[in-house]
Amino acid sequence: MGLRVEQTQAAAAKLELPLLHNDSAGMHSSELLLEAVTVCITHILNADSLQEALPDALKMIARVVRIDRMVIIENVFGVSVAPSAAVFFVWNSGDAPKVDTAAIIASSLDREALEECLSPLRKGDAVIGVRRLAKGPMRDLMTRLQVVSMLQVPIMLNGVYRGVIVFDDCKGEHEWTRA
Repeated sequence: MGLRVEQTQAAAAKLELPLLHNDSAGMHSSELLLEAVTVCITHILNADSLQEALPDALKMIARVVRIDRMVIIENVFGVSVAPSAAVFFVWNSGDAPKVDTAAIIASSLDREALEECLSPLRKGDAVIGVRRLAKGPMRDLMTRLQVVSMLQVPIMLNGVYRGVIVFDDCKGEHEWTRA
């Protein structure tokens, strides 16, 4: 067995232990998340491709933060047009509502209003949404996606907004913090 495979298996095994015993292990959720992210980075760096590693990596993080869906949306830059958003990847837990996330996002009617709601992302700030508090197009989008609460974290590259990682809770109002 190659070193890369052994490292990935060791990283995955290491992550499973605290996730199964996180209450009794005495680890804080921030420590679990940091460990999960570290293990996921190792997993991704040791994989043959990002597409191969992403499902397992997202599943590991999703289990730690107890969410139902993760979506990665990238800004695609054309030669002479403004960037457009494209769904790069979607992970759903087994009991998440079955919706076509990419199609719903692509068919959102009031893009201008949604862009305004999500404008903090362009500055590098996260966006937190709770459906019962949301208004207009954001509430409509969350309803169509069957999302109760969500956290959107910008992906910045050299200070430029390149995309977003979305964490969806489809069952309850997750208490997201900006920390």
